[in-house]
Amino acid sequence: MSGEKNAGDRLQNRLKQVRFNRLLAAAVSIVCGAVLFAWSGTAIAVAFRVFGALLALSGAAAVAAFLVRRDGSLTGAASLVGGAALIVLGIWVYRNPQDPTALFSVAIGIIICVSGVNDIFESFGMARAGFPRWWATLLIGAVLIAFGVVLIIRPDMLAKILVKLIGVILILNGVTEAAVLYGLRCAVKGYRQRTAVQTASPVSPAEPAADVAAGAAEEPETMD
Repeated sequence: MSGEKNAGDRLQNRLKQVRFNRLLAAAVSIVCGAVLFAWSGTAIAVAFRVFGALLALSGAAAVAAFLVRRDGSLTGAASLVGGAALIVLGIWVYRNPQDPTALFSVAIGIIICVSGVNDIFESFGMARAGFPRWWATLLIGAVLIAFGVVLIIRPDMLAKILVKLIGVILILNGVTEAAVLYGLRCAVKGYRQRTAVQTASPVSPAEPAADVAAGAAEEPETMD
């Protein structure tokens, strides 16, 4: 009983500590996930603009550090060149927030198309060797080529799919946070109810023994 009481007290204290944080985290996660899922294109643009601004700021910090030190060392020169490159790259990403994802999508599409073409050639070799299910490899290659062409023609699709997937994951994370908080509240509520019942009707382990002794004392003696 004492072990359950200690566990219940710890659970109540834990609920008090994490209730607000978990509820806030669940709400923020669900809202952010819904925003990413509904407006994936805008989210991508905003994210890359922020990323470009951070790159430019880090480059400016490196250039400023070189100008302050002016030590003339090779490391300082590398810091100057790297900082200038980061500034240029950050400005380019900020002005063209969709281009990095587009280049990545096109590169993935080309790789998938090459893999699909290789699969088709492999299927021809399987057919010549008499393999009965060569057509399955041919079909897989054709599907891969189709996906690759879609990624090349619609380079924004991959980024939007990824952002929507991240949105779904965030929504699920928020729901699970709320579910965990609800479980904690239910556990604490059950513990409080059990404690109230035990307090209302206390049972002492000495009482049954006392009752038995009293009953034995009241029994009449039998005559031989």
